[in-house]
Amino acid sequence: MTLNVHFATENKTVSYTKFAIETMRRLAKKPEEIIVTIHILEHSPNEILNELTKISAIMVRGAAANLRGSFGHGLALEQMLSLTDDGDTHVIMDSDTVLLMKNWDDYIKTTLSNVDCVGTRYEDMGGFSSGSGTLQTYKSVPNFIWIALSPKHNWSNLKAAHQKHVPINVTSDEMSNVYGLPVGYKVMCDVGWQLPEYLHNNGLTYEGLRQIKPSSEECVVLSGLSDYHEEYHVDGKPFLVHQRGSSKHAFRQGISKEFYDAVDRYLRQI
Repeated sequence: MTLNVHFATENKTVSYTKFAIETMRRLAKKPEEIIVTIHILEHSPNEILNELTKISAIMVRGAAANLRGSFGHGLALEQMLSLTDDGDTHVIMDSDTVLLMKNWDDYIKTTLSNVDCVGTRYEDMGGFSSGSGTLQTYKSVPNFIWIALSPKHNWSNLKAAHQKHVPINVTSDEMSNVYGLPVGYKVMCDVGWQLPEYLHNNGLTYEGLRQIKPSSEECVVLSGLSDYHEEYHVDGKPFLVHQRGSSKHAFRQGISKEFYDAVDRYLRQI
């Protein structure tokens, strides 16, 4: 099984990306089957290749304008999705995520034999970042922080651009079912917000990994840290952690230091 793993990378996130790649390769059962593609938003391909070995690098369309933020992320994501018509399994990861499960590639293979995609979920309502307001990200369905896509479906026509300035009103029970929000709420249309409707319209199945905060008794790796961070489990064991804000926080400095120190401690135990 060939696994194509994609990252969007800019100047400030190269070190994050490098760590994520090194860790996932070390924990994979068959690292030789992993193909990594970096979708570059600011650097030239040669500069990225000097930092990261055994990868391919593609400039995101318009990257000469130093695309950053949600607009650049959406373009990079659509470029990744355009490459999913090759019959391989594709994984999309944020640079500040870290896989923590041994043989995680086996887990993907097994899971995608039963569903069309598996990935991280947004925080439930009433949480640290989500709050209790009626403007919310969609719930239960995977997002693109980390997602694995089945080769049984061509995902290349899925759009991913954000429209944060134009939320969607949940006006029916059907919409409520699609987006996981009550009627009367509004969907915050961040990058990749189109995925729930796309899955619904195409009859595709999914598995969403519930987000666990460091203050939760369930938390293992990041326990005691700021609830800014996120942890995800499979069968009660850590699978993935997410720092957030890699373009704002220097790698292993400030909140990033506490996060990666915790990751290092856990990795030494497995």
